Amino acid sequence: MFLRYPVRRNSLTNHARQIEKIKQKIEQYALINPSVAFSIYDLSKGTKILQTRKSNSIHGSFLNLFGSEKSENLVKMKYENSVYRARAFLSSPRFGHQSKE
Repeated sequence: MFLRYPVRRNSLTNHARQIEKIKQKIEQYALINPSVAFSIYDLSKGTKILQTRKSNSIHGSFLNLFGSEKSENLVKMKYENSVYRARAFLSSPRFGHQSKE
């Protein structure tokens, strides 16, 4: 579709990079939609790249995606006032997930 545009052509040539970007995006969707199971397959290689299970909570989805070591280091935070309510999980930077972009 975008092969005629040099900038797009260069970004589409690295198959492994594209798969990793798709995987990261599905991980993000899985975290905010814990009641949905996701699967990614690389049909060109016949391999499963990622599979998540349904969960009752965001914490359960995090555990499924990133394992118990990172999950154990999360701290649950809550804040409420008369206007809004916020809930979050925070981790130490040494257990964080760094973006390459």
